[in-house]
Amino acid sequence: EWGDASTDVPLALQKVSLRRRKVDVLPDLPTKRRADFPVELPADAIRACDSVVSALREKGIDLDNLPKDFDLGSLISGPVFHLLSKARAQMATAKIPAALEIVESYEEAEEPLIVVSAHVEPVNVIGSRPGWAAITGETSIEDRGRIQQEFQAGKLKGVALTYKAGG
Repeated sequence: EWGDASTDVPLALQKVSLRRRKVDVLPDLPTKRRADFPVELPADAIRACDSVVSALREKGIDLDNLPKDFDLGSLISGPVFHLLSKARAQMATAKIPAALEIVESYEEAEEPLIVVSAHVEPVNVIGSRPGWAAITGETSIEDRGRIQQEFQAGKLKGVALTYKAGG
């Protein structure tokens, strides 16, 4: 039993926590842009997604009628988790050609770009382009720093990174 936190805790945390807002640190940085780009999934990715749905239905989970507060993560384990991971990776791979089209449009406009993915394969494909770099869990701390400096100095067209490694 941990007990109740003291009312002094929030003030004590403010003294040691650092919160930096983009507007305070880099006010000239353009705002994040998000857009949906529908892509055609190959048959194997569709089959992988169908396998996940079937496995969930076997567990009594109907994805069309889930309550808003339903915690799907608590029910996904073992084989279902493996199927879901495989499907997500296949969908990420299927998006690479569309991502490359977007990357090329930024290169033509000579606008630097940061591409972020939860999956390593798209990051490696995009990051291997001429004038680009990739940051994944395999990238050393020293190389991450070098890549960051090169990008900020305008020496790179872009950086592709995974969420975890690029954090």
